[in-house]
Amino acid sequence: MRAARVVCWGFDLGEDAGFEILAAHYNPRCSPPWSESELRKKCRDAMSRADANNARGWLRDAANPHAAVAAAATRSGPHPADLIIPGLLGPLAPSFPPAGPVAPTGSPPAPPRPPSEGQGTGAAGDDPGDGDQPARAAATTTIGVEDDDPYKLARQFLERYDHPDGCRLRYWAGEFCVWSDGAYSKISEDELRGRLSSWTENEFMRTHLARIQVYTNNAEKSPDAKDKEKVPTKRRVSRNLVSDVLQAVRGLVAIPSTKSPPCWLGDGPPADELVAAKNGLVHLPSLVAGLDSAFTRSTPKFFSFNRVAFDFEADAPPPRQWLHFLDQLWPNDPQSVACLQEWFGYLITPDTSRHKMLLLIGPPRAGKGTIGRVLKALVGELNVAAPTLGKLAEQFGLQDLIGKPVAMIGDARLSGRTDAVAITEELLSISGEDDRTIPRKYTDSLTMKLPTRFVFLSNEMPQLGDSSGALLGRMVILRLTRSFLGVEDVDLLDKLLIELPGILLWAAAGWARLRDQGQFTVPESAADLRDEAEAVTSPMRCFISERLEVTEDEADFVATRDLYTAWVEWCRKRGRENIDHLERFVVRLRAALPNIQSKRARSGGTRTPGYTHIRLMSEYEVGELFA
Repeated sequence: MRAARVVCWGFDLGEDAGFEILAAHYNPRCSPPWSESELRKKCRDAMSRADANNARGWLRDAANPHAAVAAAATRSGPHPADLIIPGLLGPLAPSFPPAGPVAPTGSPPAPPRPPSEGQGTGAAGDDPGDGDQPARAAATTTIGVEDDDPYKLARQFLERYDHPDGCRLRYWAGEFCVWSDGAYSKISEDELRGRLSSWTENEFMRTHLARIQVYTNNAEKSPDAKDKEKVPTKRRVSRNLVSDVLQAVRGLVAIPSTKSPPCWLGDGPPADELVAAKNGLVHLPSLVAGLDSAFTRSTPKFFSFNRVAFDFEADAPPPRQWLHFLDQLWPNDPQSVACLQEWFGYLITPDTSRHKMLLLIGPPRAGKGTIGRVLKALVGELNVAAPTLGKLAEQFGLQDLIGKPVAMIGDARLSGRTDAVAITEELLSISGEDDRTIPRKYTDSLTMKLPTRFVFLSNEMPQLGDSSGALLGRMVILRLTRSFLGVEDVDLLDKLLIELPGILLWAAAGWARLRDQGQFTVPESAADLRDEAEAVTSPMRCFISERLEVTEDEADFVATRDLYTAWVEWCRKRGRENIDHLERFVVRLRAALPNIQSKRARSGGTRTPGYTHIRLMSEYEVGELFA
């Protein structure tokens, strides 16, 4: 009776709400528990008999309800305050820390749920519209909330993914992802729906068994109650219910589309200075400085799909096999080794600010594939895309690059039907950190900056055209000349992979050098390849360097038709096919020389179109083309 007076009269909850609170938090601790009819009578009596000492609702404004109840107990005899207040303050007094979750309306106390799949305790959810804070349940009460309420079920389901730093399940860019072993990985909606459906069935069965237990207990205490009470029935799991709960889950764990991984869901050091390992996070500036704070534990607050596939070892030995292998590839060429080291350091981080692409060019069995496999093992196979060059021009060709920090292209050859111009545009755009609207199959397009750095492993230069020279300016070229065909070490890769922890430290040293010098080391051994690359990617620039002289004198003028004649003759002497027509030639010329100015020069009473600030370096006969 005293418990009912505290809840129903003292907090002014009334008979029905007071019964629900007592049934959930007080009755389970009584021995033996009261029956439902007995408990309802207590609540009814508490509201029908006035309390001479305290007005109705006297506990609502109490600064410390627990102390107030204890004081009341002193005046009127022993009172089970400790059995009531801990569970009561959670739903009724948010200014006090709740002691635990509140049981649903009309539900008897249920047995504990199975162990969580998460790493920690507490309910999971999220601050709607933010995504920076660790996910926590937003509800402060479940009074009047049905067992099949979608948000109630969603919060309970997310307890399986709870972690002290936040929820391990997230929804970003139209897809679910789960954090495990230091990084997030995508999970299909169908798989998550299956997990949710199975869990909901188990949850409904758990609460159903609890109701059956209460029903049986009541029947044992009062045989008449069995005839009066309806036998509990289990709720059914339907497709619509699972869809509604899944939608609630999306809302609770959504990360704003304005965020792009890697990033912090909260505060942390710059993401592009971190390397996620299997066993924790490595802060590269602290590592190269020798600080003890370089390594910290993994956390789901660091939203990233990428990590190296092995544990970080601060005291890993130098990778002797790897260094010996590189010395065989580039004997007496420390610049090439240094350049590769800087690239490994660049690629283990999410940094894309260098706006560069790596080209490894060499004959078959020259070591390109081995370097590629070691690099893939270092950054993690799931973090490397392997598109063909031609696929970049296809409608959905960029979809596979989402979330991939490295794209490794093993064959730079193109078919005659491939749109080389479109490929060049994509390479320049992605390497330049431009936002891209990416069409995706069976879902909405996504506008974002791709995190991808390109690595080409090829026997020959990519056959791509770019008159502006921008594509060549983005390329860092490494040349391999020695072929190991017939003398391969079939166990070499296994030997190298054992040294991955040491290779990571070696790459970190390359990252530090790249940071200090501000640019990649350019090997002199690849200078001739750059000339070849310019001839392939930008024949217009080769023509300009061989046949034109750029001046600052406006009086220097060459007629357009003379320029085109010189171009045609230059192409024919080099056996070039598919020579550009005049209009296309002009477009390419202006792209390569943006500072020249068009002019119509007067000659013999006519005006001849041409360009100033340039001169032909040798005389050309105007052929029959303009005769």
